Amino acid sequence: MTKPSDLIQFRNASTAPLCDCPDPLAADRADRWHVVYTQAHAEAMARRHLQEQGFKAFLPRFVKNVRHARQVRKVYAPLFPRYLFVAFDPGFRPWRAINCTRGVTCLLTQDGAPAAIASDIVDALLARSGPDEIVRFFDLRPGQQVRVLTGPFAEQVAVLERLSSHERVRVLLDMAHRKIPLDLVQDAVSPL
Repeated sequence: MTKPSDLIQFRNASTAPLCDCPDPLAADRADRWHVVYTQAHAEAMARRHLQEQGFKAFLPRFVKNVRHARQVRKVYAPLFPRYLFVAFDPGFRPWRAINCTRGVTCLLTQDGAPAAIASDIVDALLARSGPDEIVRFFDLRPGQQVRVLTGPFAEQVAVLERLSSHERVRVLLDMAHRKIPLDLVQDAVSPL
């Protein structure tokens, strides 16, 4: 008869490493960014499955207004449709598993090896994005002149008074020699 202590010993023995390979999650790896080509409209699914496998994946997105049936709604669209970035070190990581990941068509390669891209490209995108991976194309600062893009005050020039944490801005519009405060969504203004 099998005792519970025998099962615990068997379980511990079965999870022991099979080889003396370097740890793929070690902090001293030299991860490089690579490009993954995804299936159509499957970028988010591919990113999720890559992250579940332990890869560092980045899907840069932007906010896009979609009009349908007299309704306007904001959606998050990929900045590069059908592409996302994944960071790994081919020497430490079984990168061929990426090609079998759900939502992935293939990892871009050159001469049979993963083709790395310049890290400053991805670093610049990461610097302009938040934890939601939404890329902000321009920086707004209080005191800066901006142009109103939508609404009844479209094409008017105003001064940015403040930014709020809910993706809204307050601008001061000069009308009849008075500064009129307007609260707008951040996407409704662009810097001059």
